[in-house]
Amino acid sequence: MNFFTFVILIVIITVLGDIIKKAFKGSQTENAGKTTDNEKEELKARIDELESYMKHQIDKRLQAIETIVVDSEFNLEMKFKREIEEDYVRG
Repeated sequence: MNFFTFVILIVIITVLGDIIKKAFKGSQTENAGKTTDNEKEELKARIDELESYMKHQIDKRLQAIETIVVDSEFNLEMKFKREIEEDYVRG
């Protein structure tokens, strides 16, 4: 085996190694893409849940505010509570 044959064998082995490495990375990239799609779907579902929860919380708060604004009895109860607290503080 002469020097020229030895150099060609080293080049061939190096090229084959690079091809195998690229093929392996390609298969990993495909698998990563699939998991990324699954993760995207899970994140979308979590965001939808959070939005639904926030809408529910906002609706509850809005109903409480409407009750305070519209209901005259609530205003009267607040006045009584203030008077009682003032009497308690004074007494």
